[in-house]
Amino acid sequence: MKTLRYITAPLVLTGLLACQTETHEAATEPPNMEAKIVRESDIQSGATSVEEAENNDQIIKILLGADDTGNQYTLFSDVFPEAESLVPLHMHALHDEAFYIVSGSFEITLGSIDNKSIATPGTTIFVPRETLHAFRTLEENSKVVIVYTPGGWEDYYNASLELTDDQRNDEAFMKQFRESWDSYSPDADESN
Repeated sequence: MKTLRYITAPLVLTGLLACQTETHEAATEPPNMEAKIVRESDIQSGATSVEEAENNDQIIKILLGADDTGNQYTLFSDVFPEAESLVPLHMHALHDEAFYIVSGSFEITLGSIDNKSIATPGTTIFVPRETLHAFRTLEENSKVVIVYTPGGWEDYYNASLELTDDQRNDEAFMKQFRESWDSYSPDADESN
């Protein structure tokens, strides 16, 4: 049987087209998805209120979720109102991520704790699964657009909004919670 290659996840990020391709048997059909235009005015914050988003030190907007993309990817924006906001060192076993810096600047840690770079508007970063990464904002209102593949990141985010303060402050609970959503923090001796 003849095989063919087709684009499974076209992602347009301010003029940049990034594609994930797969090889399939000729009888395989691409996922059934509807075309969609998303305008800023149509977007609901992933948080139940702006206050909750600000309490988490960031404002997240889901642009396209797994339901919109046939579970191929999740596309979302993340604004950090405060400088020095930190997403700690972690990795994903089953997911890849791509980041496009829209505004502000970030210190990106990629691959190892010693590999740090500054990312400014127009920078694109690809983080394949099982790659350690972290970032810290260097300016107020820094904004990044993120592609998470396969899709479903919005489920993690929505579940995290339901956590109590006691749960958020319980290190063992949070470690287990993150790992259940494919986010693993390295042991102290592994991150060096």
